[in-house]
Amino acid sequence: MIEKEAVKMQMKEIVTASFSVPSLKESVLTSIEEHTKQSDFLYGCLAGMHYQIFSEEVKESERIAASVELMMLAGDMLDDLMDQDSLETS
Repeated sequence: MIEKEAVKMQMKEIVTASFSVPSLKESVLTSIEEHTKQSDFLYGCLAGMHYQIFSEEVKESERIAASVELMMLAGDMLDDLMDQDSLETS
């Protein structure tokens, strides 16, 4: 079973390693914290479990789950920008 806290930590590691602009990095890390409060990471956990079932490299399943959750978060952010709602949050 993939744990939510482990996925969150993987998400933060991916962002920390990938973003070079400090202000943007901090904004995304804050968004991850907010996303964690609102989401159960169902899509990420489903992708991670699917990976565990069909792959021999079980260690990567948390990173797969984190990647899927980052895509979900990016979609939510894009939706908020397009709809001009939820802009009061970070």
